[in-house]
Amino acid sequence: MKELGERLVDELKESDVTIKYVIDKNPDKLRTKLHVLRPDDKLEEVDAIIVTAIHYFDEIENELSIKTNCHIISLEDVIYEI
Repeated sequence: MKELGERLVDELKESDVTIKYVIDKNPDKLRTKLHVLRPDDKLEEVDAIIVTAIHYFDEIENELSIKTNCHIISLEDVIYEI
């Protein structure tokens, strides 16, 4: 989740978007009140997963697409759509 994920969460707090959970390989290092899952946990179906680790998007997308059918979107694409 790191800094970009934290900023995204902050921005979405003021919107109609519901964050069901965040995904991180090292959840013990996060300081959040949100529900945190590891990538290898069972992922609840959601409308979309936004990957904030832009440089690792392809790797993360491949890993998550095996576990879920939801849209997996790069934060970079979200920013360029604005």
